[in-house]
Amino acid sequence: MIKAPPGEPKFLEPSRTPLTVSTASKRFGHCDRVIPPVVQPVLTGEYPESVYPSELPWKH
Repeated sequence: MIKAPPGEPKFLEPSRTPLTVSTASKRFGHCDRVIPPVVQPVLTGEYPESVYPSELPWKH
């Protein structure tokens, strides 16, 4: 399902759905603040719906 090697970021593929990205982030414990990309712009008004967690400022 997720083919990223251990220790690598798990959301580099923009084709992933928000649900899959959210599940992956929780499963690998990258960050408790990971928000599905559809919700993020609603909270901040800074990001378009096409933005994924790998592109968010705090992800880097």
